[in-house]
Amino acid sequence: MRKGRVIKMLKQMNIKIIKQIFLLITIFLAVIINCTINVANNGGTDYPNTKTLAGVVYSSSNEPVSNAKIRIVESNDWIFNILNGKSVILDSTVTSEIGTFKIKKPNSKHWNIQIDAANEGILLNDFSSQYDSTKDTSYTFTLKPYSKISGNILAENGIVKALMLSGSAYFSSLNPNNSYSFPKVAEGIYTIISQIDIFGNITNSVCGSVKLANGISVLENNLTTSVSNVLIDDFSSEVFTTNIGKLIGGGWWYTVNDSLENGKSTINISFISEPDAYKGKSLKATYYLDPNKIGPWAIMGFFIGKDSTNYDLSELKSLSFWIKGNGTIELRFYSKEIEQINGNSYQLFRYSFAIPNNWTHVTIPVDSLKLPTNCNAYRLGYTWQQAAKLMQIVYFIAYSPLNNAGDTVNLYLDDVVFEGMKLENLIK
Repeated sequence: MRKGRVIKMLKQMNIKIIKQIFLLITIFLAVIINCTINVANNGGTDYPNTKTLAGVVYSSSNEPVSNAKIRIVESNDWIFNILNGKSVILDSTVTSEIGTFKIKKPNSKHWNIQIDAANEGILLNDFSSQYDSTKDTSYTFTLKPYSKISGNILAENGIVKALMLSGSAYFSSLNPNNSYSFPKVAEGIYTIISQIDIFGNITNSVCGSVKLANGISVLENNLTTSVSNVLIDDFSSEVFTTNIGKLIGGGWWYTVNDSLENGKSTINISFISEPDAYKGKSLKATYYLDPNKIGPWAIMGFFIGKDSTNYDLSELKSLSFWIKGNGTIELRFYSKEIEQINGNSYQLFRYSFAIPNNWTHVTIPVDSLKLPTNCNAYRLGYTWQQAAKLMQIVYFIAYSPLNNAGDTVNLYLDDVVFEGMKLENLIK
């Protein structure tokens, strides 16, 4: 393989392709707000100096809903509030006998609306982007039947006290037998956060994700949690955003190939179900390496968080995941610290391995990640600890000569974990 050509293309990927990836995945992640907007005949707010949000709530059978609970929930800073023991509810009220309500406009720039009635509810993510404070408008909200989620959770250390669903006020205390239940949850995609007591100290960890459709129950949703690990993604929510991305922003899964180098390698990613999945849902990536190109390559990876934001992985001990498939893959960590060295574009810390044929738990210690010996960073003596302070991307690349031109490499992936880190290390 011509390393110089690959390096050049990967550099182009960083400055051109990533922006395209961001836009494409944003389409996948676009939230469809389940509400309509009607101009109020009698003035829905106190325009032109709007300080309140006005609306009316209807059931799925189009009846006004009285005494429905309206909660304004923190959005961008939801996980920050959780980690700091603050309430995620910015304000709340209830609807009148005819389903109407008014509530103070939050000072926060990004907020969600959670509406709960006896048998139905909705959660509207980032409703702040839909709200127009320059118009005298009343918003109409239509509820949907609740979903239910329940199961058991096992903690590797400490005692799990409660579970929370990201972006919402939904909360479940743990039963003595370590079972939990959210009997009434609005449809949506949630990262599940555990609250763990370790010798009287409360900490939080990511323990899973879930996709809930209205009126559908997800039972036996069994989880594990650890305060010393960060579950990057378990793919249960079936969106191309990691569990962490749902909490801190960004976190896109992306693909890129050698097409800008006139190559015709391809890569396709999709979600698969049992029995092919490790459990529940898993991610499948199929790489096809152009047989007519010298040094064909294709990449699948994820942003740790927001695009172009640096994250400190100094405490990371290893990356682990469940994997199966065929061919040889190389794991790489993109560090801004290493990339910005003159003449060192995309000479990254890396580790290559053969993909096992059957589901196997693989752990890659950071000590096994090495720089190529022919790059400037290696010659200058750069270490993982230096690179780890400015990390942005983790990716899996299939290329020749690790594989042959014309090969098809299949990679099945599940439960991607940063080991040795705490959740708060990723919160900016």
